[in-house]
Amino acid sequence: MGMDPHTIHYLAERTIPRSLLRGSFISSLRGYYLVIPILDGHSPDEDTIFVSVKAEADTIYAYLRNEGIDELEFIDGLSLGAIIAFEVYRRREIRIKRVFSDGGPFFSFGRGMKGFMRVAFGAPIKHPRLFGAIIRRKFPYSNSGVDIAIDVCRHMKAESIRSLASACYSFMFPKLSEEAQREMTFLYGEVEPANKSMPELQAHYPTARFLTIPGCHHCEYMSTNVHEYARILMSGAPITLGNRDTPGH
Repeated sequence: MGMDPHTIHYLAERTIPRSLLRGSFISSLRGYYLVIPILDGHSPDEDTIFVSVKAEADTIYAYLRNEGIDELEFIDGLSLGAIIAFEVYRRREIRIKRVFSDGGPFFSFGRGMKGFMRVAFGAPIKHPRLFGAIIRRKFPYSNSGVDIAIDVCRHMKAESIRSLASACYSFMFPKLSEEAQREMTFLYGEVEPANKSMPELQAHYPTARFLTIPGCHHCEYMSTNVHEYARILMSGAPITLGNRDTPGH
């Protein structure tokens, strides 16, 4: 494909600050051409609106086709990005060897609960101080990441907030073959709320791999164990730092 290894391409005009992904994490992925999507509605420097998981997957596939990329060594999605990574993988328009879902909120809520979450998602606009306190409790391990999250949410448009609430809580658990399931890893921190979606995931995808990291918050493991996390992405190897590894249940 004529691509230099260890190139980072961002699918947005604004690059992610190194404090968010940690420079050491990026440097650990040596030899890879990295594609890092920045979701619509998530950049204070861009006038975009998050519409849907499908629209984000369409954007990713359009980029891959344009670059002539027909195979990915792995795809890793964090939080909402985990749902989008699942959609990219489900469509199977190119070969994806390994799929990682970190802290994905794979929930299917009713209309009332989704309406409540839309109100909650709107907190950054109406109650910025309250939101700041909540987000700091969710990400106690990363002051720089918290500051970035607060900045992004404060600039998010109401249309994006409505779509996000729907995207995070409308997962339909599409069917996957047992072989396709085996290529997937669902990772959660022990103390993050999103891990409550794990039983339903295990019921629908029993041959996938499920990992719970003791004591970790939402997406904390990547931030605090960068080299180990990168090793897992590159090789699919088990986590060796005292996690509870529960494949196939």
